[in-house]
Amino acid sequence: MNRKGFTLIELLAVIVVLALILVITFPNLTNVFKNSKLKNEQIFVDRLSQTIDSYVSLNSDQITFEDCGTGTKTGTSETVSIYKGTITVQNIINDKLITAEDYINPGNKDYINPDTNKKGCNSDAIIEVYRDSDYVYCHKMKLSELKCLSDTFKSQKDLNENRDYTDDYVIDTCVWEKQ
Repeated sequence: MNRKGFTLIELLAVIVVLALILVITFPNLTNVFKNSKLKNEQIFVDRLSQTIDSYVSLNSDQITFEDCGTGTKTGTSETVSIYKGTITVQNIINDKLITAEDYINPGNKDYINPDTNKKGCNSDAIIEVYRDSDYVYCHKMKLSELKCLSDTFKSQKDLNENRDYTDDYVIDTCVWEKQ
């Protein structure tokens, strides 16, 4: 007999091989997706930090600073006086350094801000801006202020070897330690 087509055993063998390939590759695919979301969120936080730097550089004379003690520069024993001021992300949006549309975390892009019922992070997030007696500026932002980072990012914060999330700050550019 001259039959055309595949036998049942041949079809089952192909299905088994495809199932094995799927079982082996599926965990890797989910890790790639999860890691790309985390990388997007980290890039979002880094870009936000750069934007805050720009705002502080352009508008440092408009920020009201109050004395908050002394600190030592990291790696030295040099003591400096530290002054603290606060700004919000809304100040940066008003200054047109970013737009409200740019202030959406791509790793958690479906987040709806409960205060505004719109997509986007908390525009009332408080940013702590510090100036030392040498007029060196830095800024900090608490993880809880941003409100739009995914739970995966929050749980990874301590595991990320490139970052030091001390005191629950997602952004900390200060080069001295408060005494």
